[in-house]
Amino acid sequence: MTTSKKTLLFIAVIAVLSGVFWGYTQQAVVDSDSDDPKLIENTALKEVIDQCNDITERAAAHLVAVVEFQKLEIIGRKARVFKMCLQDHDYIENKQWLTYSQPVAEKAATEKNTSVNEALENLRRADMVISTVNSDKPIYWIKEEKVKLNTE
Repeated sequence: MTTSKKTLLFIAVIAVLSGVFWGYTQQAVVDSDSDDPKLIENTALKEVIDQCNDITERAAAHLVAVVEFQKLEIIGRKARVFKMCLQDHDYIENKQWLTYSQPVAEKAATEKNTSVNEALENLRRADMVISTVNSDKPIYWIKEEKVKLNTE
């Protein structure tokens, strides 16, 4: 095979790969533009969660855990700082989330042989960093203004 044929073959392979990559990325853009009624991103909440995550990490950055108890203390401090930060931004725990999560926590507690409070706290810590609204379950944080408007 001559050098010119190798060069043409190489260019053809690059062109085909480029076309495949372009088609894949264009399909991803089309898929992301579609309105999925199940998932809605709450961008204001996402920004506050990101900001509070940063504050949480800085609040516990100087702490060093040597034994297991200290690790649990750090996790607890991070959760408390995170919760207080979101409350400072006028977000509160959604009562609908608590109603939804209680049976889920009871089921998880029996499966893992733990207390319901521990299972609920694990669910709480997992869900409090999610900003995507899912039609299957309520979101953890809601804006306090919405609650005031609904009660008036």
